[in-house]
Amino acid sequence: MSSTEFDRERSFSKARELGNSTPLRKYGSSNYPEVISVVDHLFDELIDVYGLNLNRKSSIDKLKYHIEFFVLNLYKVYCKDPSKVIAYSRDRNVYSDRKGAYRKNFGISFRYSVDEGKDGKPVISFLERQGYIETFSFQYDKKNPNKRYQSRMRATPKLINLITETFNVSHEMVEEDYTGEELIVVKGLKPKPKWIAIVEDGEKRRKKIKRKRRVCKTPDKPAVREMRKNLEIINAVMEKADITLDITVKELLELKEYLRIDLNPYRWDIDFSKKRLHRVFLDRRLDRGGRFYGPWYQNIPKEYRQKIMIDGLPTLELDYSALHPNLLYYYAGVDPPAGDLYKLDGYSEDIRKFLKSFFLKMINSPSPYEAKGSIREDAFVKKKVKIPKELGKLEDKDLDPLIEKLLEKHEPLKKYIFKVKDLGNILQNVDSRIVESVLLYFAKKDIPVLPLHDSFRINAGFYNVLNEVMNRVIEENFGIPIPISDDHEPLLDRTISKIEEQIRRGDYDKKELDSLIEDLKSMLPLGYVLSKRFEKLRNEFIANRATS
Repeated sequence: MSSTEFDRERSFSKARELGNSTPLRKYGSSNYPEVISVVDHLFDELIDVYGLNLNRKSSIDKLKYHIEFFVLNLYKVYCKDPSKVIAYSRDRNVYSDRKGAYRKNFGISFRYSVDEGKDGKPVISFLERQGYIETFSFQYDKKNPNKRYQSRMRATPKLINLITETFNVSHEMVEEDYTGEELIVVKGLKPKPKWIAIVEDGEKRRKKIKRKRRVCKTPDKPAVREMRKNLEIINAVMEKADITLDITVKELLELKEYLRIDLNPYRWDIDFSKKRLHRVFLDRRLDRGGRFYGPWYQNIPKEYRQKIMIDGLPTLELDYSALHPNLLYYYAGVDPPAGDLYKLDGYSEDIRKFLKSFFLKMINSPSPYEAKGSIREDAFVKKKVKIPKELGKLEDKDLDPLIEKLLEKHEPLKKYIFKVKDLGNILQNVDSRIVESVLLYFAKKDIPVLPLHDSFRINAGFYNVLNEVMNRVIEENFGIPIPISDDHEPLLDRTISKIEEQIRRGDYDKKELDSLIEDLKSMLPLGYVLSKRFEKLRNEFIANRATS
């Protein structure tokens, strides 16, 4: 192995360890004397270590606030997972008075946090120096190992013993503080990408760096205040709900390991306490974007969604079939063609999923060139799309005919696709308003519904109500029918498989089995509950008892 390959492999190993991270949050302790004692002890120790002489009350209060902020973060994360690290920034701009996210969201400054200059009183450096935390300078990038990501830190046993053993602090004393949290996030225009020169395998080449939108000040408008009020109602219901996964401890550890390795900057490790929603609008406009983000369940791979539980009960997922294409047909004033909108004549059934992804890329892209580049990135880089054999290497000669045939099939939509600026963001704004209506309806009835952008998960017993509300919202806003699809079969198969296993072990008598089936009837759609598989279960139970 060459030195370059060794350094890269070492970087990968470090990334796997430090990928199990969480961002800084704001916690409060409700003025528990035990917590105050911890802060006072560390404050006195810091003054002694740095040889400071603070006379101004404002300086003392600021320093104590910073100690409390970082110590509560370290302790709370340790309680959830001792191996987890906290990602934090050492960039002065993040702490700046004008645009800094840390100053705005947490009230912390560069001077008291990480500045080791002449006037600095850095809490993080003090905690590391005294052995209360371990810190990591995190460098990782598959094609550019010199690119820096945020630093990491985590509590050591010395800090945890000080908090829990010396001063008797318990995790119930520390709760997340949502005071001042902005639920309506507005981002600026997407900046143009930046090209940089890198050296890979001894050769110089150019690399395209996608630049992120920056968070802007949320305007104070009646519409914003109304949306914020609605989100508070929805989040109050979410906070009370117990949202978990129906998986074993081993499966949960495997999922966590997968998320550690996946270094997508928007993907964090699972934290079941993270349930609050916020909305993100784009391009400094309230009619662009607006989707709901934040909870842990939006972060997991799609195959785990069927295992989401709400208050200990299984859930079902319903979504609007081909929502964005159907909305475009509504705006065009034309009925959509009969049948599957994502299928094309002359292509096999295997290509259907690819066509769906590609058609949605076309709707969300300003040009055919961008659409082709986006689908290639999903296929070759992100591995999110499986490439059908009949499309080869997704070259222009493979994709251009698809674009022509999709536009030919959806002739009325030609005036929108590649023609209307920000078409995808406009449609996202429409579907976010639909989602808000559905969530608010159930929140006012104290029923949690989990949004997954344009789909929903809900306790199985409320399936029919959700179906009815989704149809009603579409009818009231657009006056058109949009098909709704669901995932009943996987849930039913999973439920029946568990019952079959328990029956074979003899865990039920006949009365208990009848009671269980009656309970399932109230949870699942009637057509599925009265299926032949349930009859088979009953007959198998009777046969087992007859031969025993």
